[in-house]
Amino acid sequence: MISVRNVVKEYVVAEGRKIVVLDGVSFNVHEKEFVAVLGPNGCGKSTLLKLLAGFEKAEDGSILVGSTVVSGPSTESTLVFQEPALFEWKTVYENVAFPLKSAGEKDSETVERLLELMNLKEFAGSYPCRLSSGMKQKVSLARALASKARVLLLDEPLAAIDAHSREFLQEEMEKIWLNTNKTAVMVTHDIREALFLADRIIVLTQRPAQVQAIVDVPFPRPRHPSIRFTQEFHSLFAHCWKLLRNEYEKKGEVSWISVQ
Repeated sequence: MISVRNVVKEYVVAEGRKIVVLDGVSFNVHEKEFVAVLGPNGCGKSTLLKLLAGFEKAEDGSILVGSTVVSGPSTESTLVFQEPALFEWKTVYENVAFPLKSAGEKDSETVERLLELMNLKEFAGSYPCRLSSGMKQKVSLARALASKARVLLLDEPLAAIDAHSREFLQEEMEKIWLNTNKTAVMVTHDIREALFLADRIIVLTQRPAQVQAIVDVPFPRPRHPSIRFTQEFHSLFAHCWKLLRNEYEKKGEVSWISVQ
């Protein structure tokens, strides 16, 4: 579904100096697969999502979604940001229905199903200002899922939510994703989140980022919350933590890595 080949991305900073953010990044994402991206702070994870969404262009390399080269924003993919980006003047129902109405399609059945899946049905007539941060993010996810996009891009969608609510939302996200047939790529700093949700984890190096490792996550779906307490889960957590820790140690840095 997604093919990333030798992608190079750089930014021009003060006095015309260039910083290379991504340096020859390559990987594939299969259709209906859920892939998580881990990496040190500032290594270019969010930049990679923007490239996949077509919001930015690479200096070199190529990105394909299906058989189409990504050259700009497309209806093939939709991006969910870390902070909910809702229309404050629209109700929950209207926010979720927006991509369907924009495409001139009927929305009732799809929106009703998503509101039911997200446990938001009783809030369909509410405005975003009346919702908690977790509920707002669920509305953002529902709106993205309502679109006809085949690729769902997630930029730390649960980062602003407290640890306990976050685990419940991870479980809901997996159930909902399994019902959508979408391909998903998610950036996260939380190793446990990546292990619970992903089929594979792409671990990036320090900037300029390259793919350091791709970790297979073998847990069957649907995933039960109890897998978080298994020895295999803890072993994979330790492996990913070591990969990230090694990157910080290369530059003599000590940085926080989420152990929630």
